[in-house]
Amino acid sequence: GYGGSWLVNNSESKAITPEDMGVAALATTLVARPRDVMREDIATLDDSATLEDAAEALLAVADTANPPPCVFVCAKSTGTFIGAVSALSVTNALKSQASIMRKETSIMTAIDKPDVVNADARLQDFVNVSRNRAFAVVLDSSKRPLGALEMTAAIKQSERERLRAALRSL
Repeated sequence: GYGGSWLVNNSESKAITPEDMGVAALATTLVARPRDVMREDIATLDDSATLEDAAEALLAVADTANPPPCVFVCAKSTGTFIGAVSALSVTNALKSQASIMRKETSIMTAIDKPDVVNADARLQDFVNVSRNRAFAVVLDSSKRPLGALEMTAAIKQSERERLRAALRSL
């Protein structure tokens, strides 16, 4: 096995406290926040963008194996988050528009309103209420988007926190 030295002080058979283990142990006791596991590779367009702009932004991703879930849409004047557009929402909006004006149609016709979460909230609290969502938008205190929190990543991190807590209670 691992010898247990990271969990139990072998000479005294008692749990080691974070003070005994130093900074590395303290880091494992911290509570994860959305900002710790969010994706930051999300493009942002302002509310004057068109469906064509949105489609181009969604297709122009470096990680084609794991593309971002959306493009953020923010108010041009303030930079605050309005909503998001996904490949599906843009496709549906393009299909519903007249062919002559399709490319010039406002991005606002494809807007989705995903869940939002404060960057410094407890990740576990968010996972408990939003498990059925694919992602949420992580906002700073000024309501500007910082990244996207994909639920699979949030759940994995939350489960790691529970495991750490279980190990500490041994």
